[in-house]
Amino acid sequence: MGSSSLLLFLFLCFFCLSHFTSHAQQIPDDEVKTLRIISSKLNNTYWKLGQSPTSCTGFNKTIGENKYNNVTCNCTFNASTVCHVVSIELKGLDLNGTLPKEFGDLPYLRVLDLSRNYINGSIPTSFGHLRLTNLSLFGNRISGSIPDEISDISTLEELVLESNQLGGDLPSSLEKLTNLRRLTIDGNDLSGKIPDWIGNWTQLELLYLQGTSMEGPIPFTISQLKNLSELLISDLSGPAPTTQFPNLEDMKMLTILVVRNCSITGRIPGNIGNIENLELLDLSFNRLTGKIPVTFKKEGKEETKLDKMFLTNNSLTGEVPSWIISDKDNNILFPGTVVRKDFNIMEEAGGASKGIYEDFDATVDGSTLEIHLYWSGKGTNSVPNKGLYGPLISAIVLVEFDPNPGLFVGGIIGIVITSCVVLALIWGLLGMKVYLDGKGIEDKELRELRVHTSYFSFRQIKDATNNFDPANKIGEGGFGPVYKGVLSDGSVIAVKQLSSKSKQGNREFINEIGMN
Repeated sequence: MGSSSLLLFLFLCFFCLSHFTSHAQQIPDDEVKTLRIISSKLNNTYWKLGQSPTSCTGFNKTIGENKYNNVTCNCTFNASTVCHVVSIELKGLDLNGTLPKEFGDLPYLRVLDLSRNYINGSIPTSFGHLRLTNLSLFGNRISGSIPDEISDISTLEELVLESNQLGGDLPSSLEKLTNLRRLTIDGNDLSGKIPDWIGNWTQLELLYLQGTSMEGPIPFTISQLKNLSELLISDLSGPAPTTQFPNLEDMKMLTILVVRNCSITGRIPGNIGNIENLELLDLSFNRLTGKIPVTFKKEGKEETKLDKMFLTNNSLTGEVPSWIISDKDNNILFPGTVVRKDFNIMEEAGGASKGIYEDFDATVDGSTLEIHLYWSGKGTNSVPNKGLYGPLISAIVLVEFDPNPGLFVGGIIGIVITSCVVLALIWGLLGMKVYLDGKGIEDKELRELRVHTSYFSFRQIKDATNNFDPANKIGEGGFGPVYKGVLSDGSVIAVKQLSSKSKQGNREFINEIGMN
């Protein structure tokens, strides 16, 4: 090959290489700058954005199970030489920064999913500039109200705001989101009534409104949502106006129906049992009356059509149908009394996976004590992964007692010692009075005492003595031990714990004090 041919070949190689390099698929500089700001505000260490031209291939990494760091680009612009970011998924990465308003500066962004992180701040109004189809902020710490600007995203199909700290009313402008297919706002502290205009979301397939603190009643316009496959509404607050069962006859695609604790009255409509795809029905904690419709029974079989049916805490009448009792997935029917409302076990225990002890009084009729933990929709059962979560009762301690007033076998009375010297004199005089007076019932004896005597709850006594810590034991009487205790106001008390085998009554108890 001659020298001229060699020079021509080298020139062509250089030209082709330069041409290829100049047409590499790159993200525009302004979008790269925006991505750097977003990464910094989120405290995101997974993106490596240098100063050199950036392509879309350097973002995606496999982090672990249910952890996603995906950035997707559309590289069909300018003869396939320019890429624009169209999707960002940063899920389960424990990001703890502030939600950046700069997401609104990515004009081609269509999907934004920041689920299962610790991101704080409010929803930026700049999101209204986007043409998103999917927006998910599920399982973060987003606060404030839902801005009106969200309604400007006319292309929005999925809005997932579940398990955050959002408050305020649903802005009326949201009725314009007629393309919505999925809306989940469970576990937020929203207020106001469920608006009538939700009937405009006729494309909706999933609607989750559990534990939102919103007020009832369920609007009749909900019957217009004929494409729903999952409808979950629970724990409506406010003055709890009663409402008839909503008309769901035309919701032929329903597979899950939960309207729990919504102050619904009247009978269960028989047409609910005619929804062929229905698998789970939860109507518990309402005010329903009448019998369980026979339409829930499989034709020709002694079993229900549903996989699960919950009718707890209603006023239903009649016997439980045999086709429910014989079914392995039968109903859960039981009476109940709420003893703690809005109980957050993690806050009470001071963190997750920690034990907590609670004392409750209960009347047991027969030999069975039922304890049920009711989830009011706050929080989520989808973090870190979707599943079954909840508190565990690992031990139950029963303390038997005679409900009659006064001192009783197994009971405890605390006598407040305001002055050791004064009480010693009073107890001496009291002992003489008790020996001289042998009449009167137990309550009368105590009422006639000229001593500052009070009754205390078992929990107060338990706290005062540090659960009857042996270190606080100051003596042993003929009928049981005596403990030193300190009440919450600083008062020092002496606590006599009667033995379960003791036959001691008020008189013997006072006599023993008088001799001490």
